[in-house]
Amino acid sequence: MGYSSATAASPTRPARPTSRPSPSIPTPPPRSEDRDFHTLGVKVDYLLRPHHGLEFKLGTLSSVTRGHEDFETADSAGNPGPASTSKLSGSDVGVYAQTAVAPSDQWELRTGVRFDNHNAPFAGNQSQVSPRVKLSFFPDPANTFWVYYARLFVPTNVEDLRAITSVADSGVVAEPTLPERDHFFEVGYVHRFPFGVVTKLSGYYKRSTPGIDDNTVPGSAIVTSVNIEQVRITGVEAVVEIRPPGPVSGYVNVALNHAYGFGKITGGFFPAEPPSGYFDLDHDQRLSGAGSLVYSSRGLYLSATGIYGSGLTNGNDTASYNTGLLDFNKDAHVSPSFILNASAGYALALGGAVVRPQVYVENVFDKKYLLKGAFFSGASVGRPRTVQVRLNIGL
Repeated sequence: MGYSSATAASPTRPARPTSRPSPSIPTPPPRSEDRDFHTLGVKVDYLLRPHHGLEFKLGTLSSVTRGHEDFETADSAGNPGPASTSKLSGSDVGVYAQTAVAPSDQWELRTGVRFDNHNAPFAGNQSQVSPRVKLSFFPDPANTFWVYYARLFVPTNVEDLRAITSVADSGVVAEPTLPERDHFFEVGYVHRFPFGVVTKLSGYYKRSTPGIDDNTVPGSAIVTSVNIEQVRITGVEAVVEIRPPGPVSGYVNVALNHAYGFGKITGGFFPAEPPSGYFDLDHDQRLSGAGSLVYSSRGLYLSATGIYGSGLTNGNDTASYNTGLLDFNKDAHVSPSFILNASAGYALALGGAVVRPQVYVENVFDKKYLLKGAFFSGASVGRPRTVQVRLNIGL
């Protein structure tokens, strides 16, 4: 069966936040870049089930990257700025073993261990042995409880490292960005109602030493990873999925979390002193929610999705920070926003073809809002109303 499609997008005027000043968008400085790399990887898994209720699994996910990067910037007067000349050469090796044991229909224990070794420019070999365990309890088909612990190892991609190795006239040399190392804890509960509704409630805590965040090279959209000596993330999430018999379905997802850091910040490029003491992370949004309603019947498809965010960080240097889950630190975050997206489509048969006209509208009410202020990474303005029309023809 062949397919052809045509797409047209029509964005409206640029958005500008109404409750706060517009972020200043600097003129991008001159820059040159020559990047070339290739990656070769392998993924192998072996699964063995000797009998019901017992499972063993072994595997590896490994890759090698080779290449180079020559990156230079200059200010508007032509003075040299941040630059990087480095080999994009490194590797990631990961091997794991895990098992699942179900002594009865009500209990299941999953355990495993993973070894990772990350080799990247300037960082040398970084390795970790990471155990993990999950205990699940199924008192009946309608209810599931679980507790989970994992030691996590999160390396940066070798080809995305963008180590800023020199800054002209300043003598600044960035330290390498090292893998994130986490302790992750989670508890959760799922209940399945008999009329097509499923609910989930979970809580989690992550302790990173160090953590990883993104830093933008000033005057550009170029992002490089940085280390934060200590990161703490605590959260609670609730989900309701609605799938009753019939053409209507939907979901509601609400999350409350707090992501903050403290300690030394290394890697990347900061033209000014990086934050000291406690601070909310660049991606910290205290309260977020999403809800969607879908109608699908006889070829007709209609959907509406609402997205709420209490606001990401605004870069306010004078804000005070508290670290509790219910501490919203409003002085350090942009104003909340609510965005409505909608779509519609219809499938009809014309001769031997199936024609599907579709329309997608993002930000239906053309809400003007600021996603985040300039902090680790640059300021970001929410997208204006965007209309996309698509026509798919199946032959």
